[in-house]
Parts: sequence; structure tokens; C-alpha cells
Amino acid sequence: MSGVKSGPFARAECVLKILRGLDTDGKGFIARERMAKFISALLPEVTLESIDLLMDASSHADAARVWYQGFIAWLFGGKSFSASGGSSGISVATWNVAAVNNNPFEYWLSHDDPSYTKLMVAMEESLEKPELDVPVGEIFTEAMFQELKALMSEHCIAGVEEVEESMWHGDLGLRKRRIVSDFLKDKSLGAKRLISMPDRITNTIHVVTRAPSEYKPPPACRPTVINNYLGDLSTLEVWWESWKRFMFLEALAVRAQDGLARVQRPCHMLEPIPKSKYPAITPAEERLAIPLQLLCQAIFDAILVHLMHVCSPDGSWQTVKSEICDKLYVGKTRRTIEILERSYASADVICLQEAAATFCDLLRRSRVSERYECVRPKSMDGLRDQNSLLLLSRDFFLPSSIQDVTHVIEECLEGVRLVSCDLVAVAAEGRCGRSYLLASFHGDTAGCLTLPLLRALRKALDRFPRHVVIMGLDANSYEPAKAEQLPYAALME
Repeated sequence: MSGVKSGPFARAECVLKILRGLDTDGKGFIARERMAKFISALLPEVTLESIDLLMDASSHADAARVWYQGFIAWLFGGKSFSASGGSSGISVATWNVAAVNNNPFEYWLSHDDPSYTKLMVAMEESLEKPELDVPVGEIFTEAMFQELKALMSEHCIAGVEEVEESMWHGDLGLRKRRIVSDFLKDKSLGAKRLISMPDRITNTIHVVTRAPSEYKPPPACRPTVINNYLGDLSTLEVWWESWKRFMFLEALAVRAQDGLARVQRPCHMLEPIPKSKYPAITPAEERLAIPLQLLCQAIFDAILVHLMHVCSPDGSWQTVKSEICDKLYVGKTRRTIEILERSYASADVICLQEAAATFCDLLRRSRVSERYECVRPKSMDGLRDQNSLLLLSRDFFLPSSIQDVTHVIEECLEGVRLVSCDLVAVAAEGRCGRSYLLASFHGDTAGCLTLPLLRALRKALDRFPRHVVIMGLDANSYEPAKAEQLPYAALME
């Protein structure tokens, strides 16, 4: 008769029902010693020593505790059981799809074209030649700075005069710095995110149509070496004209947090750099973050174009770059979805991080949407394009039960604030009868927000005492850790 279970299925479910009652915090674990006593009472013919050996043989137990659902399933039949009679094991995948990583020269690649190896070796050597380590002002000239200053003032960007006085000429002294030793290799500029933050936003902008449409225009790329920009970069002068036009003149439509298209110029897309998240930045730099980011980004892009011309005087580097982009980055989103369709179609939960806002539109039209509920942040961010998502299997979860609880966890944070769309969290009911709290989280590069987020999640569990907790995250912990980085050991405590 349908729905009636017998044999090991029935025995396992009876045992699990009792254990769920003992699992007062609903986390799915029971102390090993307590579990051994329970099994001994259940199976008096089996000695405690034998039970201990069984636990050692199972992958579901460690020295202190036992994941009782997996252990009982293994003990009674070598497979998992659920309240519905199917598999109680839940398969989870987590993937940072890195929508913002579009640099063809970020990693050393296996490439057939010998020009690539020649270019990469030449670049490496150029970074070690003192005669090429010239002042920034020789590459990004005073005239170029004055043009940038005028454009920033024209677009009502505050603090331009102070940036000129104290950062171009003054204490920060960007104009006099050496392009390699004092700029490209300056770790403090990296820690302050004065280059990586504006690059993250303007490197590759996923534009949308201004009126609602299924058509997805190709991304808009900042004129730079480190993306799929296809325009002419044959001279520094040509690059500079294109860069100014892109950053200050071209109005682009991007997906706003309300889901509608918002038209902005890239110079107005830049965001503040909060000291709470990036402690290396000074109060003055935090206050002047927008014009300072524009200046540092312009200098950085100019230096890279200059060095490419030094390493490849015949301009062949642009051909090499184009070949790499064609293979690795054109159609990246489409290939990502194909991987989800083919390799992870059996997962019950897929946690995604750093997804572009337009990624969800393509997901909706793919086969992935046939099997999964796509849970996105209430306010998608089309500027940073670093959205966390959850894909929940309709076969495993009851779609009508899915409830966004991101705000509950955010309210439990102490002393810090998350960047919009880095976290998405839901409560949901499984068809097996169990309750789940599921989250996907994208941590900052140094991992500064990871532990506060985990503490907030633990605190929020008071609201979800019977829920099984599952989180996919890129924690960004390090071993060994440098200053201000999250140590791996601290994460595992």
C-alpha cells in the first residue's frame, strides 16, 4: 500500500523520530557519549565497545558528536532515509561565480600562441627594471590630471580641490610616486581598495535595455588592459580620450535595486569605501573616496597601457588579449549556467555568490528554472554585480514555504554592516517535514565580516530553534594570515 514503510526504513524512521525529540536545539547533532548509550539501550545485544567501533567506521561521527540522521541511516541500511521514505541526505553546492572577474591577465594560462608567453615574460621583467620605474607624473601627466579634475568638477563630484592639494601633490604624493615600486606594488593602495573598488564597478558593466526587454545588450567595458575592452589602445593618447568618454560622458542603463533600469554615467556609479569594512583607509581618504578612486583608477589604467606598449611595441598584445577574452570571458555567463544544468542538476541546494544582476534573467530562461526556485536579494545590485543567490530544488522544498529572513540575521549584527546583496537567507520547509534555515554569503576580501556574520547567524537561531542550518559562503580566511586578514584557525574555532 502506498506510503507504508517496512523493514529498515520503518526502524530507521522510528529511531530518528526519538532522536529528533532529543535534539533540543534542532542542529542535527547529538553528543557521541549520549548517542552510544542510546544505541546500547536500543540494541542491548551490542556492546558499547562495538558501538564505539561502529562510530569510528562511520563518516557521520567525530570524537565529540554524531550527525545522528546520517549515522542511523548508515547503521540501518547503508543509505539515507527521510520522513517521506526517500533520501534524507541533502546535497548542497556552493560556488562563487565571480561575475566581476574579467581580467585576461590575472593568471598564467596555457595558451598556444607563443606571443602570449613572450608578452608575460616581458611584463614580469619590466616590473624589475629600475629604469622603467619612472614617476607617475611622466605617464599620467599634469595636463591629464587637470583634465580629470575639470571633468570631476563638471559632474559635481565633491572634494576635487582637496584631492589635488593633499593627494596628487601633498601627503599621498601620487604624482611623484614611482609607477611600479610606489604604485603598482604599494600594498596600502590595495588594502584601501582605491583601485580595486572602482575597477570592480566599472571594469565590466552589465547593461540592460532602458525599456523592458528580453534582449540583453553586450556588457560595457572600461577602456583598460584588464578586461574585454575591444577598442583601440594603441597609444596612451587614444586610451585617454576613450577613458574620459566612458567614465564621464556615456550614460549606461543598469539594473537598479528596485529591478528597474537606471541610467547613470560610470563616474556616478562609484561607491564610498567605509572604514568599518576597510580599516586601512584614513578618515580623509574615506571622505574623499569618490574623486580619489577616479584618480587612482586613471593612474592605474594609464600605467598598464604604458607598460604594455613597452613590452609589446608592435601592438601584438591587443591580439593576444582578444584571443584570451574570446576563449575565457565571452559567453562566461552562458557557460556558467550550462555547468549548473549539467554538473549540479542533482543538488538540492545551490548557493551562489558574486552573481551579476542580469544572471538571474538568464537563469529564468534556462532549464535550471524548471527545477529550482531562484531566491535573490530583495534589492538586486546591478552596479557591484556581486549578488548572493540561493537555488532551492522544488523536489526537496515546498516553494510556498520559502520566506526571506535576511533582515533577521542583519539585525543581529553587532558593530558592522553588510554591503547590500552580499547575504541572502531564507527559512523553508522540506518535503521530508524538516525545517531549514539556508543562507548564501559573500565575504569581503580580508574576511573581516565573516566572523561577525557567523555570530549574527548563531544569535538569529533563537528565532529558528528547530531548523537545520545550511550556509554556503566564501569566508576569505587565510593560512598564514597577514595583518587584518581572517586567520583560518580563527574561523574554525
